[in-house]
Amino acid sequence: MGNEKVWVAAYPFTPTSQQQHTQYGAWQWSSKMTFPGVHGVFDISSDYYGSYSESEKSDPLPPQGNYISDGRYVEITKKNYSRWSSFDWDFRGKTDEIYGKTFQARGRYQHLNGSTYLSLYDNKGTWYGYLNADAATVLNGPQGKYISDGRYVSISKDNYTIWSNLNFSRKKGTTKDVYQKTYQAKGRYEHFNGSTYYSLYDGNGTWVGYLNDGGAKTIPNRSGVYISDGRHVTVTKKNYNTWQNFSWKVRENSSEVHEKTFVAKGRYEHLNGSTYLSLYDEKDSWHGYININATKVGDGAQGAYISDGRHATINQKDEILFNDFNWKERKSTNEVYEKTFNTRGRYQHMNGKTYYSLYDSNGKWHGYAESSLLKFGNGRQGAYISDGRTVKITKKNYSVWSNFGFKTEKHNTRNLLNKTFVAKGRYEHFNGSTYLSLYNDKDEWMGYLNANAAAFEEVIEK
Repeated sequence: MGNEKVWVAAYPFTPTSQQQHTQYGAWQWSSKMTFPGVHGVFDISSDYYGSYSESEKSDPLPPQGNYISDGRYVEITKKNYSRWSSFDWDFRGKTDEIYGKTFQARGRYQHLNGSTYLSLYDNKGTWYGYLNADAATVLNGPQGKYISDGRYVSISKDNYTIWSNLNFSRKKGTTKDVYQKTYQAKGRYEHFNGSTYYSLYDGNGTWVGYLNDGGAKTIPNRSGVYISDGRHVTVTKKNYNTWQNFSWKVRENSSEVHEKTFVAKGRYEHLNGSTYLSLYDEKDSWHGYININATKVGDGAQGAYISDGRHATINQKDEILFNDFNWKERKSTNEVYEKTFNTRGRYQHMNGKTYYSLYDSNGKWHGYAESSLLKFGNGRQGAYISDGRTVKITKKNYSVWSNFGFKTEKHNTRNLLNKTFVAKGRYEHFNGSTYLSLYNDKDEWMGYLNANAAAFEEVIEK
């Protein structure tokens, strides 16, 4: 019979202004049509060829037939087909010039020669002529057909929308949230609007959305693009190796880099979702790539602040406590020699040294001390200091303690008054008091005594 003789009856659930079944002669789209002021219910159809609605006096059809409204999107899929400016076959151009491009067939003609001719327009409304439909493939929409891709891309602009669909009716996010991240463009669409849209996936295979290719640039591998950085970072977590390359060859194990500070000259936003820093030491030697999760960013070459909380005693004279890491002097260690401080935090400097931030029992800050100036104790009592002097108990009712928890009394000075002992060692406690470690003449340990309860006996040299 030929398609032009077919009269399709198909009633859409939700009618729209878009004509359907236009490849046939006519389409009956409702059997329950009513008109205002007119009694009755009617069938209603679109007659595409005039086969059923022509008047008796209608003019004969031209060879190409009547214009049929269309609206579908097509891709030019064959070369060496001619485009025509009229049906007198005025040559307009070849499909070679527009091969692979997407157009809208706003209308079509069913020619007497048996071919269908599409009237093609680009996204700017420019007409490209009449083309035999055999040279084109009908698409599902203006986005064009899905093209398998597989390349890796880095998000290079922070002001692009990521779409949930290519009708652009639903936003999935913006590139501001994922700027410089790496994704895989598993496929792409050459949209009728002239843009290319990537279908992006993360390293776990989760779909991210559609992105105009203007918001990203293609890169050769999964590691992402090199991004200049320059921050100082301290490796604060254990069990993180550094990598020689992104094939995951180990360069240095975690014990070699833990609690060291480096400058991260650059970084990579890997497809796996992690950021990898490229680490250099003070001598500009490269130490490999490390996951940023293993590090903490600092404000300079001193590295990141690391919470500490131990107690340490100054054990060096004629040295400096610093006010900052520009090495401005705060005070001499002579002022605080053998004093015990709380090391609230520390810095692992790029120069390889550790600097502790010192506070006294009143919360007053005394500066940064390099670790060689300190001796750490097991608690607030500070470090053990060897002594050896003889002392005499001069005050009553002082406890001699078994430990620095000050809960267990070993002796009391009311029973030891005017007796002498050897203070083999002492502790300069964080609370500001000095505690002597006392031994009797039988070398039996007596306990810890506040030095205020005793007097050192004078040694007379002969």
